[in-house]
Amino acid sequence: MEMTPLFFILSFSFGQTSSHRLRTFLNFETSVNKVNWTTAQDICKKNDSNLVTLYDDKDINEIRNLSKKSIWLGHKRATNRSRWSNGKPTTSNQPPADFTVEDPKCEGIYNNTWIAFNCSDHKPFMCSDAKGTYTLIEHQKTWCDALRYCRRRHGDLASISDQDQNIQVIEKGKSSDLPFWIGLLHDYWEWDDEGCSHFRNWKHSAENECTILNQYAETISTQNCSFAEFTVFCSKGNVNFQPVSEPKLNWEDARDYCFEHYDGMLTIMSQEDQNVLEARMKREPGLSGHAWVGLRQSRILGFWMWTSDVPVKWHNWEGGRAPEMPLSNNCGAVDLQGFKWSDQNCLVKRPFICEWFI
Repeated sequence: MEMTPLFFILSFSFGQTSSHRLRTFLNFETSVNKVNWTTAQDICKKNDSNLVTLYDDKDINEIRNLSKKSIWLGHKRATNRSRWSNGKPTTSNQPPADFTVEDPKCEGIYNNTWIAFNCSDHKPFMCSDAKGTYTLIEHQKTWCDALRYCRRRHGDLASISDQDQNIQVIEKGKSSDLPFWIGLLHDYWEWDDEGCSHFRNWKHSAENECTILNQYAETISTQNCSFAEFTVFCSKGNVNFQPVSEPKLNWEDARDYCFEHYDGMLTIMSQEDQNVLEARMKREPGLSGHAWVGLRQSRILGFWMWTSDVPVKWHNWEGGRAPEMPLSNNCGAVDLQGFKWSDQNCLVKRPFICEWFI
């Protein structure tokens, strides 16, 4: 089956050699008739992608720039309404949570007591690794951001399956005066790609089990899954990126900002990465000049590296070759008009681009 790709898709996995990295969309509206949810899901899977997960209003705006039709989304009724983030089964002795179809809740601990909070609240959180070691992270994040942080650095949010583990987690969390997240989610809905998003901008009907992005209201609407009236629109890639125009920062401060608020500065691994970047940035209003990305030159050895500790193999350097010492500046930026890379004075304050794993 032929598809109409909106832009090239990267075949790379962070630290590996084959998968899809920067997130992008595939639009099948010109090559596939309107179908039901299951058929739409199958088409995405066959093209190494998934039905779309929405993370914020920017996703809706991005999709609307590419398609004006109503599309199937990956949001569907969950098999398990209360579930641990690491897939472990819940137990009958866990306290019941008060949550609704519209309003998911996430579990935290405060004063030795489990409490269900709004998942969008910012709180410290407890991570656990494969050995069962618990680590309290004092930096406050939403539940989904906390989950992503733990999975990148520790394993997962903490799960609790018995009283001994409960005592260990509570003891480890005593250094926090605030409630802290654990890995228990209460939600009537789940995303097809298992993404973590509690974005809610929708109208729902109690009897429907699938969802669309409505072309008229630009909201999520529930629909009968067998209703063959909507377009196939897929996404692939596990990394999002965000240009930051304010505050403008020097390279080191931009790096610190990206690591504090996201997962780091943008890494560009291939031509496909570059194409995704260009397509997105051409739709970003008000950005010009150069933007910092995660390129840094070793002042000792002279080679260029990404801040993600990946060597620069594919490149898009202005002039076709990497700048060399002693004449080079040691920080890399992307020209937001021609999209070539260049070395720039690290102390100059510029816009910059961060990335985060989804």
